Amino acid sequence: MKLAKTARSQQIDSLRAFSVMCVIFSHTITLEYKIGEFVFDELGAIGVYMFFVISGFLITSQLLEMKSVRDSSGDSIIVPIRSFMAKRVLRLLPVYYLALLAAWLIDLRTIRVEMPWHMAQMTNILFGFDQDAEFSSPVGHLWSLSMEWQFYLVWPFVVLLSGPRVLLNIICAMIVFSFFSWLEILPLPKEILLSAIPASLDSLGFGALLAIAVDRRWPLGWLANRAWWVGAAALAMTILLMTEYAWLGWTLYPITHEVLNLFFMLIIYRSLTGWSGLTGAVLNIPALQYMGLISYGIYLYHQYIISVYQGVSLRLIGYLPIGLGWRLTVPVLIISLIVAHFSWVWFEEPINRMRQRYSYPARDRSQQSVSSEATSV
Repeated sequence: MKLAKTARSQQIDSLRAFSVMCVIFSHTITLEYKIGEFVFDELGAIGVYMFFVISGFLITSQLLEMKSVRDSSGDSIIVPIRSFMAKRVLRLLPVYYLALLAAWLIDLRTIRVEMPWHMAQMTNILFGFDQDAEFSSPVGHLWSLSMEWQFYLVWPFVVLLSGPRVLLNIICAMIVFSFFSWLEILPLPKEILLSAIPASLDSLGFGALLAIAVDRRWPLGWLANRAWWVGAAALAMTILLMTEYAWLGWTLYPITHEVLNLFFMLIIYRSLTGWSGLTGAVLNIPALQYMGLISYGIYLYHQYIISVYQGVSLRLIGYLPIGLGWRLTVPVLIISLIVAHFSWVWFEEPINRMRQRYSYPARDRSQQSVSSEATSV
């Protein structure tokens, strides 16, 4: 299987689009959407973990390229680290803090009490120690963005300072550690296990493992060609959880989670060369690809839109004209798309152009474009 030379393909953007739609669906339905013990609001978690696998792959791929240049040039580690962090800051933080400012100005529910945690990118830690806060907060979705930012603060040093074998061992250890954290058998306080840091490292690790596989040209083609079989296995496990075998519960769930991570890794790998057939036709839909391009904004704004709708409706008329369900999913998705589009055109993309100033190595700046860089969630 011949891999594309670009760091990402447009089909990966379509995968982002499906991920963010899963998240919006899960945030706009009720617990009545379930089969047996399996509630469909879990689709949101599935969407987030796909985001993590994509992010782990794209970020690690960038860092491996930087490491290759640094090893040959003898640059100080400060040079690529400064480049990486400057580009991450410009991509993620301006719009993030703009949205927080808007939430503070209109005083969304508990936002002002929680603001120090959100400002410090520690939302996931807040929710880890206060499980009720994630559901009462108007910005409960920010835990995943905090999780990614914390990953970005550490991961560049790990990749740039580790040898090939050490890096591979670290990634494998991340996946194993995360798997056992799902089983809650690690000697750690339950608050830490539930803070989503350990439980998310495996998804990021699978993405990083894919980056190494691509960089070292491991022969994954034979397995990637059977990606749908892996997906079928994950679906079969999910069905067991949905029906009379739900008593397997927490024992089966971690295994299903890892099989899903493997499935995400394989479909991303296939997307690098381009899916063909019906899958390719769907992933090549321009509207889906654009939705994936602006998915960070969609993800960031959708929960604000839901909270504003609920707050305004209850204050003005005392009830919600549209309750939780698919009738709410559709307008929230459409409004989120519109808001994210203008946010991208008027705010995010102009700032993104500034990232080219911090490209590493500097001589490649003129050859890089904003569209070829990772836009993470």
